[in-house]
Amino acid sequence: MNIVGKEVTHVKYGLGTILEINENKMQVDFESDTKTFIYPESFEKFFSIEDKRAKKYIDGKLIEINRLKSIEQEQKEKEEKFRMFKSKFKVKVNSQAVFEMNHSDWKSFLDTWSISTGIHLSGNNKGKPRIPKNLNMNSACLLTMKPEGSTEKDRIILGVFMTPNEFIGENCITGIVPAHEKYRIIWESEHKELLFWDYFSDDAKLNKWGSSNMKYISITLVKKILEDMISSASEISEKETILDFYQYFCQMNHL
Repeated sequence: MNIVGKEVTHVKYGLGTILEINENKMQVDFESDTKTFIYPESFEKFFSIEDKRAKKYIDGKLIEINRLKSIEQEQKEKEEKFRMFKSKFKVKVNSQAVFEMNHSDWKSFLDTWSISTGIHLSGNNKGKPRIPKNLNMNSACLLTMKPEGSTEKDRIILGVFMTPNEFIGENCITGIVPAHEKYRIIWESEHKELLFWDYFSDDAKLNKWGSSNMKYISITLVKKILEDMISSASEISEKETILDFYQYFCQMNHL
């Protein structure tokens, strides 16, 4: 709507006419002088307008501007909160995770690039999502599956991903952990098979996974698996991708 030519009333200068609006500046001609104001924000406190259609139009612009300002302020507060968190952040030994998956879970992951931590099976939080408090922006999430008809010792590694840069586990109340947009590795079937339990001593191997689909694991374990992926990758481009992931992982975990 064009409101140039409309009469407005300023709380100090009185009656005036809008001469020009250029982006966020408005020129108003008063009886004694022509002055420039911020548009449309100056209508919040300093101007009134009698034309109802013009008033509705200006009010709409003010609502949209205030909405955008609110979003911007929320983002600034979020960034400041994250900056404070990061400044105090200390890498925990078991701040990485391994997930058990079936074929349905795997398909869902490839569709959404996110994975569920599961739910509490007992206690006061029974039925509620598990909050991954140990996971943060430095965390790698290992994806594993026990092939049908095989034993637990044959559990294979399907891939690994980093959490997003702003991820804070204690805030993940839904229990849904998203993958980083860049740092994701899918270990294809034609690669050398990496067995999860081969990375543990014999006495640490388990006969069954247990009831939880997520377990915390150490930084050193993930580091070793990534190193094996680098050495096993056949294509140069793939090796470079995994090496890039590895370097990012080491940087985020102060290695």
